[in-house]
Amino acid sequence: MQYIEIKDSIVEQIGSGVLKAGQKLPSERQLSESFGTTRVTLREALSILEANGMIFREDRRGWFIASPRVCVPVNQFRELSEFIPDSLSYQCELVSADTTMASKAINDIMALPPFSKIHSVDLIHKINDRPVGFVTYWIAEAVCTDLIRQLETRCDLLNIMSPVLDLLEHSKQISVMVKGLEGEIAVKLRATAGTPCLFERRILYQEEQVAFVETTYWRHDSVQLI
Repeated sequence: MQYIEIKDSIVEQIGSGVLKAGQKLPSERQLSESFGTTRVTLREALSILEANGMIFREDRRGWFIASPRVCVPVNQFRELSEFIPDSLSYQCELVSADTTMASKAINDIMALPPFSKIHSVDLIHKINDRPVGFVTYWIAEAVCTDLIRQLETRCDLLNIMSPVLDLLEHSKQISVMVKGLEGEIAVKLRATAGTPCLFERRILYQEEQVAFVETTYWRHDSVQLI
């Protein structure tokens, strides 16, 4: 089948170093002309390469060669920077941080008493200046009362909270599933709507009460959760 031949040709060029990580592929029109095929057939090949994490698409920018995945342990609450190899650069961008009344959705997850306040923090993980993960944290206010002030000058939330996390880590719940990116999160990750991602949720308990919830939408070509 022609789409498999196209896919194999691109894989070979990646493996040989002709196509390098971060390099932009020619437009779909140019690629279809080069391979003497239709855009429909070309997109079948590109879709397989995307599903396999070898290429990724950025909204309105086109297709790019993916970097090797970074291995991230799901059961260790440590900063992502600790797992990034020296060949890659890491940045953390603080999107928002606030102490607010828990919404109904958060109350359903954390089972908090009425009128409870929580810390709500959104971060973006970037590798080589590319957004690869959108993270939201919900933290019971009593767990780390000074958190928002500390985040004004630092972005390493898990390091700030490490003394607390060490006490909570023995009681946790972790889940991972595949989802499609949509809405504001897709925009923040520069992805087209419907792009597959890995959705990870980690919950820590203080005794039997949920104290810490972390959800992350990962560009699936960027990380390997282990």
